[in-house]
Amino acid sequence: MTEQQKNTESKKQGGEYKASQRFAWLALWGTLTFTIVLGFLQPGLMTGRTTGGNQPMGCGGPPPPENTQTQKPTAAAPKLSTKKAAFRTDMGNDTCGARRCNGVFSEEKNTCSNDYHCGACGNKCNLGEYCSLGKCCPNGQYRCGDTCVVEDENNCGACGNVCSGGKTCQSGRCKCPSGKVLCNGQCIPEDNNNCGSCGNVCSGGKTCQSGQCQCPSGQFSFQGQCRGNFDAEACTANGNTCSSEQTCFKGRCWNTLNCNDNQVACNNVYACIPKSQLFNDSCTPDICRSSRMGSSQDCFPQHGAVTCGIYKYVRLESDRHHCGQCGRRCDDNIACNSGKCQCPAGKFMDADGSCKTCAAGTYQDQVGQVSCNTCPAGAISQAGSASCQTCPAGTFASNNKCKACPVGSVSQAGATSCQACPAGAYASNNECKTCAAGSFSQAGSGSCQPCAAGTYQGQAGQSSCNSCPAGTMNPHTGKTSVSDCRACFSGTVSQAGAAVCQLCAAGTYASNNECKPCAAGTYQNQAGRTSCSLCPTGSSSAAGSASASDCNVCPAGTYESNRVCVSCPVGTYNRDSGSTSASACKACPTGSVSQAGSSVCQLCLEGTFASNGVCASCPAGTYQDQARQSSCKACPTGHTSPVGSKNADACQICSSGTYLKDGVCVPCPAGTMNANTGSTSADACIVCAAGTYQDQTGAHWCKACGKGKYNPNTGSTSASACLPCSAGSYSDGYAKASCKACPIGTFNPDTGSQDASACQACPTGRFQDETGQASCKACPAGTKNSNTGSTSSSACILCPTGTYQDQTGAHWCKACGKGKYNPNTGSTSASACLACPKGTYNDGYAKASCRSCDNKMTTCSTGSTSSSVCVPYCTQ
Repeated sequence: MTEQQKNTESKKQGGEYKASQRFAWLALWGTLTFTIVLGFLQPGLMTGRTTGGNQPMGCGGPPPPENTQTQKPTAAAPKLSTKKAAFRTDMGNDTCGARRCNGVFSEEKNTCSNDYHCGACGNKCNLGEYCSLGKCCPNGQYRCGDTCVVEDENNCGACGNVCSGGKTCQSGRCKCPSGKVLCNGQCIPEDNNNCGSCGNVCSGGKTCQSGQCQCPSGQFSFQGQCRGNFDAEACTANGNTCSSEQTCFKGRCWNTLNCNDNQVACNNVYACIPKSQLFNDSCTPDICRSSRMGSSQDCFPQHGAVTCGIYKYVRLESDRHHCGQCGRRCDDNIACNSGKCQCPAGKFMDADGSCKTCAAGTYQDQVGQVSCNTCPAGAISQAGSASCQTCPAGTFASNNKCKACPVGSVSQAGATSCQACPAGAYASNNECKTCAAGSFSQAGSGSCQPCAAGTYQGQAGQSSCNSCPAGTMNPHTGKTSVSDCRACFSGTVSQAGAAVCQLCAAGTYASNNECKPCAAGTYQNQAGRTSCSLCPTGSSSAAGSASASDCNVCPAGTYESNRVCVSCPVGTYNRDSGSTSASACKACPTGSVSQAGSSVCQLCLEGTFASNGVCASCPAGTYQDQARQSSCKACPTGHTSPVGSKNADACQICSSGTYLKDGVCVPCPAGTMNANTGSTSADACIVCAAGTYQDQTGAHWCKACGKGKYNPNTGSTSASACLPCSAGSYSDGYAKASCKACPIGTFNPDTGSQDASACQACPTGRFQDETGQASCKACPAGTKNSNTGSTSSSACILCPTGTYQDQTGAHWCKACGKGKYNPNTGSTSASACLACPKGTYNDGYAKASCRSCDNKMTTCSTGSTSSSVCVPYCTQ
């Protein structure tokens, strides 16, 4: 359905179209009546006349008066409601439409909307109903399928059209309620970041008012910032200097008191307005008001305009309904430019020949283009934009939205990020302004903080304030000089940076900006004092006392000195309280003692003696069988006693293995022994001899090393000092300092041997000419020894002729075989056995020579082993 058809349908729904059509049908009816009458008067004037009557061909004749739309209803007829609902449905009108009712065919009988012929001729809707697509529905409802429904969020403008995202149904369309905008499919409250539309940020001090970013009352927008209407700086920035008779209003100098005769002073805009431009005597210039200058069309520029039928002032170069020539219409969403149908700015022509809207964040500032341009950094655009909007100063571009800079930051126009104001400055009207003296700020602040009480700052642009010195105070904020820090009054103190001075409490006094506790022997029962009072003579008090009642009389065992109770020294006593001199402390009698601050002395009993103010126990080796003594009696020589012994019977002689030292029997150390009792010196502890050891203290004997072991050292303290006899030796006794060596001709391969039987005789083929050996020596090759226990190498005899020995330690020699001989002794290899030469033979073993063949016979080869091989001669 085209936009024109939609408007036509809407007018039908609203009743406007029906009223105009009724007027047209009445005019047509009058014309037809006049024509029919004229036909009766002039026969033949009309064609198509039948013999049966004078009706026009194709017409059903005039409707009965009571059924015609043009006839006014009688008083008895019910008055139908003209209230219509603004809605559309997707339901077709195949069941209703223009019908011939009572012989008349016209839009006035459209059964889709005619309250007298709703759905069918003669079907009249009741009072309080109207015709909705051929069905009588109550006012405020419309047809949806076969039922009438109330237009609401579930059926908004069309059946089943549900409003979502918080939208409500308004005049047949789902819209956000007043005060909210559609953002990402949801209705959100309209604010300065979403003013009138999603992401539309109000900047420069503007606030969102009725969906538009506007300056507050009394301000106007100047260079992107809201400024007061009467801000003189705005005129100066525009190059205007207002005279004394002029007032700067909205950036211009206005003379409101001397308007000429053809002007009038308009205080609401602070301007002189030509009277000819006033409308209803208000100060609103409007030169195209129909009440003054006729039709509003007279205000249209007429140069180059033409008339197309009933349409006047048509511009063929731009009118999409008459593009280039009257009646040439551009398709929907295609504009007419220079007399040609082209996609307008903000759109581009797709490959299918349709105009597509430039996406948000892009633009197209020319017509007839096939693509869109991306907005530069720092600029945004809405969908279908012909240009990009540079984000104003104080905002930054992000996700195709101009977002306000965070508090404490600023930006230039077209920025993609904001810069935080440095420490000592603050952001105001998109400008980093320096904090004044007496204030400070941290980086990224939106305002300066006044210096807190107790601080000051004498310089502008600082990130912190200075603390008032100790001993001063400053109860005010925003101070700029150290002179604003006032000295504390007498009896008060303060720390650095104090807002007020603190009064020193009772029990203290002010000195060098410090509340010090009153010294012992003094007190202060008032706050804010610089000294303390002395306690009465003979009394004292604890440090920090706050009352005279805290002064207590010095007790017995003490005396007062400079208002301090001093304890009587050790060995003295004082029975009286309130004493004022050290002479009140008396010495304890002999044999008695006292601690410091004592009021009486303690008598030392038996087993103790007086020493340095205490009754000490008699040490070991002494005793005391009387009280009131200053020393103890020694035990006899070589005797000791327990500590605190009370009689001589406690003295006991030191046992063997110990000796007396400082009155105590001390055990001899490990590695020593003492077989005597009553020893009085460490010399009595004898070192254990070689072959022994002692692993305990206080021993009266040493432990002997066992058989098979020895210890060459003295004073050994562990059994590990007893070493096993090495191979080639043995020990058949106890407490030995060394082991016995095996004699020559023997050997012992084992360690720790305990008797002489461990020494074994050397076997045959071997000998041993040294003592204490773990093995025997082997006879060399070429010799033999058939005896055991040999003590010399002379026992190794050379192998005789006819034999040899190629190994050591042998007790026999190897014989040369048959056919061989060896004339030498002591041979060490089988190669010493030579083959018998030709003419000889050898039929035995271990021969020194070979036998000759008889009767001049010979052998044909060497190494013959029998006389049978002797022949007279050899054939070869």
